[in-house]
Amino acid sequence: MNGVLLLARVQARIFPGSWLYAMGRFSARQIVRFSSGVRESVMANGRRLLGANATEERLQSFAVDVVTNFTRFFIGMLRAPRDYPSREVLLETMQGREHGEHVLGLGRGAICVTLHLGNYELGALLAERFQPAAIVYRPDPFHLVERLRSKTRDFADVGEITTDRMMFGVEVLDLLRRGGAAFVAGDIGFAGEAVGDEQPFFGGRARFHSWPARLSVSSGAPILLCFAPYDEEMGMHRIVLEPPILPEEFGNDADAITHAMVQVFERHLQRHPEQWLILHRYWVE
Repeated sequence: MNGVLLLARVQARIFPGSWLYAMGRFSARQIVRFSSGVRESVMANGRRLLGANATEERLQSFAVDVVTNFTRFFIGMLRAPRDYPSREVLLETMQGREHGEHVLGLGRGAICVTLHLGNYELGALLAERFQPAAIVYRPDPFHLVERLRSKTRDFADVGEITTDRMMFGVEVLDLLRRGGAAFVAGDIGFAGEAVGDEQPFFGGRARFHSWPARLSVSSGAPILLCFAPYDEEMGMHRIVLEPPILPEEFGNDADAITHAMVQVFERHLQRHPEQWLILHRYWVE
């Protein structure tokens, strides 16, 4: 697999972006056609996201769109930062900028929680407003992917804290107490991870990370929900911020905070279901 990734990296340096994105769409169709595991998993997620009335044809199309958006994200990472909007453009086009300013004004640090949606790495480009800042994540099993991600994060001047470290929570807590920001995905990005808490989600139950809520309670840092969907009219990803979740407004109840986060996740996935870059069966069947 690392050989395939290395070839893709070489192609990203040689071929124009338009060709790469076209090939991504072509590859997505082939993956959905020939990889029954990916096809069935994404279609199963689609039945939840699109509702019981979604036809098989619609679900097949949905699966191609999801995998296409995954290739768009991956190609963008290969070409980063060439294809990324500048910090200035991200700030100008940001929706909900006032929520970020409110959190900055509190001076309590921030736990910036997102989904694997659109280009979820883009939020870190705004980390200069919060310093120190770090991405909190589980390392990818493919080392080349991690090297690509680290390159993007170095460009954004963002540190890294991996959740496979025994004391990662202490590191994040220290970051927050210094007024910094921790960037984390609230959904489960890898198949087979029996982590997180089950939450009601699109009529079923699914797992989400609960430790951001517990850290919010421990540190007093607000949770700032941020997303980076692709905007077809603008032809770019844009940052969308939601009103912050303040732990004291939920009685410092981590379960209630996690539930509130998941409700916001639902709203964004209702708007952009095909941009959720989850290729495994997500719901607890």
